[in-house]
Amino acid sequence: MSHQTDQNPNHDHTYIERTEKRGGGGTGMALLVGGLVVAVGVLFWVVTGGFDFGTATGGSDVNVNVEGSEGAVNDAAGAVEDAAGAVENAAENTAGAAEEAADDAAN
Repeated sequence: MSHQTDQNPNHDHTYIERTEKRGGGGTGMALLVGGLVVAVGVLFWVVTGGFDFGTATGGSDVNVNVEGSEGAVNDAAGAVEDAAGAVENAAENTAGAAEEAADDAAN
């Protein structure tokens, strides 16, 4: 009986492992951006009057009369005139002081 011997007794084998990455990592970001766009659209629709929150429909007139307000208006007008006079006096005093300072600086 003959015995066969292996020509390569070390049995060297090389294994190559390949790892392949594929795209698709942006799916979560796309969902997030899409959700934000929808939320902004809904808010815009609500703010611009797209949704009726149960407000009354139909025309109704509202008349408001406040009696005794003539005196208060006159008092307010007088106060505004007094304030305008005070501002005018302050402006004149400032202009006079500026002229005096300019004269002092020139001499």
